[in-house]
Amino acid sequence: MFTQEWPAFSQSHQLSYTVPYSFVDSDGHSRDGIEDISLNYRYQALMESETLPAFAPRFSLILPTGDAAQDLGNDTVGYQVNLPLSKIVSDRWTLHANAGATFLPDVEGHDLFSYNLGAAPFTRSENVQSDARSVRQLG
Repeated sequence: MFTQEWPAFSQSHQLSYTVPYSFVDSDGHSRDGIEDISLNYRYQALMESETLPAFAPRFSLILPTGDAAQDLGNDTVGYQVNLPLSKIVSDRWTLHANAGATFLPDVEGHDLFSYNLGAAPFTRSENVQSDARSVRQLG
């Protein structure tokens, strides 16, 4: 996966794109290629302070650039929202958390909704990550 990000007018507004590249092995067939590309907008809503965490919500438009027939895309325009928080809690520890959701309408006749929830404490020398993911079929 490759992501490129640029400031737009100021550091508070960021534009980026994400190009995922996957290797798929199913039904005894291997293939690889670019999946659906995301165009992202991130707003630095809160800068970290003594008492507040940094907060930078992101909205993504998912474009159907991958080959759905090869399991490298979903053949639909989708949407994603992420709500990340980061806070330095000591000289050695930083905490990160993220909650988000993805909506992909009309994927093989169904609307797909998934959410992600994750948290990670980091030190200067190591990190521990935990996340939960769920996919729901709507309709």
